[in-house]
Amino acid sequence: NKFKKITIDTTYFNTEFCEIGKKYNSDRSPHNLNKHRHAYTGIYHFLFHGIRNNRLNVAEIGIYKNEGMKMFRDYFNNANLYGYELHQHLIDDAKKDNLHNTKYFQMEVNDPSSIKNGLEKCLDKFDIIIDDSSHVFEHQISIIANSYPFLKQGGYLIIEDIFNDMKIQEEKNYYDKLEEVKK
Repeated sequence: NKFKKITIDTTYFNTEFCEIGKKYNSDRSPHNLNKHRHAYTGIYHFLFHGIRNNRLNVAEIGIYKNEGMKMFRDYFNNANLYGYELHQHLIDDAKKDNLHNTKYFQMEVNDPSSIKNGLEKCLDKFDIIIDDSSHVFEHQISIIANSYPFLKQGGYLIIEDIFNDMKIQEEKNYYDKLEEVKK
């Protein structure tokens, strides 16, 4: 009842992506000292440094203050970025940043048809889809189940913020709920 996995601790790792995250005040950089933070930028650099200059389609589900989208725009300079958010006022605010080759759409992560309709806005499949939306177990399952058909073969689907201290987010629960997707 467990996935095959490796664990990488990038808490004290510093990459160009970490510095870009810090520059845009993103909570994904462990070097952003102004707020709650994660060590995702080191892992993202590890995964994506070899493809970062390719023409990619990258989606972020849950844009909040657009800090992540600015970070991704800086790092993936040749990518088409797609930002998805429930709240229209956050989309309107994000559009004011005028990020090159970046589009925004509404999405309700608790509604499978909204996920599908949103991801269909990309005329090709995605190389990378990153979920940083509600962090609710049922929503994460819905995102996984409904977004993987929109990934290119070998693409990345990343669910941020799976909290080990929450019983509902125990690995066994993901393993059981994703029986169909695991194939």
